[in-house]
Amino acid sequence: MHVHTNPDLKLRAYNDFELAEAAIRVGARAIVIKSHQGFTANRAFLTNEFVRRVHGENTSFTMYGSVTMNKAIGGINPSAVETALKLGAKVVWLPTQSAKNHIHKMGKDPSGGVDIVVGWKVVPELNEIFKLVKDYDAVLGTAHVSPEEAFVVIEAARNAGVKKIVLTHPEWWIVGMSHEDQIKIVKDYDVILERCFAQNMGGGKYKSNLPDNLEIIKKVGYKNVMVDTDGGQTENPHWEAIILGYKTGINTGLFCMVFAYIIGCFVMGLKPGQVIGFWAINTMFVILSVSLFYNFAAINGTLEKLSGSLLYSCRKFPGLLPFALFAVAVILSIMGATFFTVMAFMAPITLAICEEAKMDKLTGGVAINAGALAGGNFPT
Repeated sequence: MHVHTNPDLKLRAYNDFELAEAAIRVGARAIVIKSHQGFTANRAFLTNEFVRRVHGENTSFTMYGSVTMNKAIGGINPSAVETALKLGAKVVWLPTQSAKNHIHKMGKDPSGGVDIVVGWKVVPELNEIFKLVKDYDAVLGTAHVSPEEAFVVIEAARNAGVKKIVLTHPEWWIVGMSHEDQIKIVKDYDVILERCFAQNMGGGKYKSNLPDNLEIIKKVGYKNVMVDTDGGQTENPHWEAIILGYKTGINTGLFCMVFAYIIGCFVMGLKPGQVIGFWAINTMFVILSVSLFYNFAAINGTLEKLSGSLLYSCRKFPGLLPFALFAVAVILSIMGATFFTVMAFMAPITLAICEEAKMDKLTGGVAINAGALAGGNFPT
């Protein structure tokens, strides 16, 4: 949520079928396709039929449609919105390119834009749409409206019983909502902030939102923030690095690092040091080290022997296995291993033990998770 695809008045990176194929290759569960020209529920239905015919019934991927209340469908049009919802649309967006705020920010006369708030009250048609969104349990997205309009609309939607409200890319300069207002609107109305990975600055240039996203997550909490792509632009990063990893068998992270450097330095105008600063070097080192250790242990039989020894020691009292796993995790953590290192090391051993002993995997997972946390807090 959300991706722009072809057919569109602007060339996009994928058509609906190509996006579905890319999503399946990387294991995505779902995508919402969006169009400034109306609704995409019919296209989502055809895409899902395509996926079933090509890949069978075993894929877990679903494409979802939406409707955007621009002039192409008559603006705030309850009849069009109801049709989209009946066809399966899951997201209803307020105006984007037809929003008065969008037109004003683009330096044009906003008088021809779609009215959504008049005299600090929502237009009557919006109340009808709120009822439809509520009845169909859909999501209401604020799209490209101004911060002032967003507050009025969200309050009216909450009063009408709308449960799922997403504030669309509030950080984008077209919307331009301050951190203070984002904090207030989350506190007052418990909305989800849809924060994008990068924002379109115009002229094919993008600005990274990563530092700002982290800051707002710290301020409002992760439960009220989702980070997405708002993808589909030909100049915007998309799935290619992952697809290359899938095709070549080369670690995807290496492709991601190369693409991050190219896009960061040559598209977003960042300095190399800034791009490298975004890389999780410590985490990468832990994953690489543990992966190498685990592979060696698996190949030379150490993993099997460790699992067998632990099973043998608890053979007479199998109910003690979770406590034994807990104890091992505590000891490793006390010795200095970080939480993630303990989990990465213990997880494959625990799964093997659970499989052999017919023990619930969730029980094993909770045991080592609690042990890693307990050992990490031991010195304090």
